[in-house]
Amino acid sequence: MNASLENFEQSREGSTQASMANFRKMISNSAELQEQIRNGTDMVELGRKNGFFDILAELRLIQRSREFSAKAAAEREYGG
Repeated sequence: MNASLENFEQSREGSTQASMANFRKMISNSAELQEQIRNGTDMVELGRKNGFFDILAELRLIQRSREFSAKAAAEREYGG
């Protein structure tokens, strides 16, 4: 990989990490957003509504993980 492409990748990764940190901070500072997430609000849509367009793919992964975890917990509880 050439140096400029490597620098771009590192810059993008740093930007993504900063955006994720800002998204988490936004949620931790808002009881309303925390309640929305507890009630199953789609995190991708929440990110989109709040301008976090650069991390939508990461939010999709988190959303899928939450859905999988909830489904697995329900299967364990109900023997599904």
